[in-house]
Amino acid sequence: MKKSWKIGIVLASLAVMAAAAAGCGTDPAPTSSQPPEQTQSQSSQQDPAQTVSPAPQTGTQTMQKQTATLSIGTNSMGFNQYPLEYEGELTPEVLIQGIEKLTNWNLELAKPTVMTENGIVICFAEDSMLFVGPPEPQKEEFHVFGIEDLAETLLDSVQKTLRDNLPNSGNLAVYYQMADGSPLTISGLEMTWPADQSYAWERGQSLT
Repeated sequence: MKKSWKIGIVLASLAVMAAAAAGCGTDPAPTSSQPPEQTQSQSSQQDPAQTVSPAPQTGTQTMQKQTATLSIGTNSMGFNQYPLEYEGELTPEVLIQGIEKLTNWNLELAKPTVMTENGIVICFAEDSMLFVGPPEPQKEEFHVFGIEDLAETLLDSVQKTLRDNLPNSGNLAVYYQMADGSPLTISGLEMTWPADQSYAWERGQSLT
């Protein structure tokens, strides 16, 4: 009886030792190597390539203003100069209209100015100041006395202004003609200027 009891104890001990040995050879449960969960998933972060750029401004861009110089007077007596602000391309028409607005002279053209290899051709309309006389009343600063003073001041002022502001500067030839291309003729003054020669007041010829 004692012997059986001892054998039972030994067997129980062996069973315990076998169970312990088996436990030592078992791998522990795997632990996660991932970092703690972020507050915002990576997939929900904004892709820089999909960043929305601000909409461009739709306001119209204003052209930069530039300044030209208007000259009023005669070659014999000198000129007074006045600034002319303009936008875009500076053309003979822009300059002539600038003189017209400044002085209140009627400088209507019979047809658009023509640029040639030799210079510029200008034809005033029959109802312009050159043929019908000055406005009433005149601006005191730009007052002209009689048809001769009127014609010389108008023709010299336009020529000087164009030469000072357009390409080729002082070398620009200015041709004054009638609308049909014939020589400029002012009947009230009884004078004419050659259509094929650059204008100079001294080149005027008497009609009589």
